[in-house]
Amino acid sequence: MKVEEIEGVENLATKDDLKVLAAELKADIAELKADLLKWAIGMQLSFAALILGAVYAMLTHWKP
Repeated sequence: MKVEEIEGVENLATKDDLKVLAAELKADIAELKADLLKWAIGMQLSFAALILGAVYAMLTHWKP
């Protein structure tokens, strides 16, 4: 069977197409990793602020 006989052969990806796609995927993964890291650090800082605020509130309003 020859390549010319296969239906839809014009829609097949070439090696160059796959290289471009791989580069785009690497860029997308790097961007996602950076976004996840920002979210994780932000959530940790906000949780730490919440805990510190709760401890401060308990220490300043607690009457033995």
